[in-house]
Amino acid sequence: MDVYVLHFEEWGWEEDEEQSGTVLGVYETEPEAIKAKYEAKLNNSHGDYTIKKMKVGKFYRYGA
Repeated sequence: MDVYVLHFEEWGWEEDEEQSGTVLGVYETEPEAIKAKYEAKLNNSHGDYTIKKMKVGKFYRYGA
């Protein structure tokens, strides 16, 4: 089964500050994930939002 993961990568504020990533939600359909991405951008524009299609139960050794 495929799911769509909404991921947020926050940019560091200060020089040499590391970025951090957060999973904001997991959705069964891509339109649901796109809607959530749009709503998230309204609340916080200081970072990057991505939607990643992933298989449930699969291990991604180097991320997806």
